[in-house]
Amino acid sequence: MDRYDLYELCVQSVPVLGRLLESVHGAAPVVLHEDFCGSAALSRWWVGQSATRVAVGTDIDGPCVREARVRAQRAALVSEPGIGRLVLREGDVRNWHALTDPAGVAWREVVSAGALGPAGKMAEVVFAGNFSIGYLETRTELMNYLRGAHARLAPGGVLACDLYGGATAFATGATTRVIDAGEGRVVRCVWRHDAADPRTARVVNSLSFRVIERGEVTAELPEAFIYRWRLWGLAELREAMIEAGFASTRVIAGLGGPAGTLVPGESGGQSAGESAEDDELPADWAALVVARR
Repeated sequence: MDRYDLYELCVQSVPVLGRLLESVHGAAPVVLHEDFCGSAALSRWWVGQSATRVAVGTDIDGPCVREARVRAQRAALVSEPGIGRLVLREGDVRNWHALTDPAGVAWREVVSAGALGPAGKMAEVVFAGNFSIGYLETRTELMNYLRGAHARLAPGGVLACDLYGGATAFATGATTRVIDAGEGRVVRCVWRHDAADPRTARVVNSLSFRVIERGEVTAELPEAFIYRWRLWGLAELREAMIEAGFASTRVIAGLGGPAGTLVPGESGGQSAGESAEDDELPADWAALVVARR
């Protein structure tokens, strides 16, 4: 198992997340844009659910995008449906229309030609997961991204971003989970807060893995992923979404495992405008913030 296998196993709960995104959209969405996509596990799941679905995964990290393509190709070899409708691109999502597809065609032209759905259908869901909104470290960067996401979405479409926060958000320390990987294997996953500065809202986090097979350590991946982020607050992100042109925001609260395995809360949050209140959050929380165009 490599670090991407371990990440998808320990951190992501893709079917849960995918169904949650379907639910918050509310009208059988077809086109997904997975920003900061990493290995694009959500995009692979998305296109596998329907023969009409399309997913576009974008990440600035070249090795991640290459790994995502390998995984998509591998899935196609075992006849997983829909992989031909998954497009993966390397580039900065803040410059979305300036990017090109793998053949070098300007993305604006691809969309205009209708290559990604009926009549060049716009995105219905844009997802920035695994706390990746934190890579946008200034408000100018955040606003540029939010405005770009708003422009990509069809009317009624949703942008969903996950965040974490709470009492220990700026405290250093570690959380450990043990995940059953089957066939006698377990994975010890350690999520660390390595550094934090509440004065600047900057944090450094890391994920480490240990694979144990029948009592013996067979793989050790210390600091398999390291993250240097800004922690945006719920209120400031929601205010920025409204300023970027979104009609409403909604918070879906839940607690999960390291790096944002999101488990929807029982209440599911409430539809909200700029100043509406949400359900009470626990002391330490992970939450999905949804903005509707």
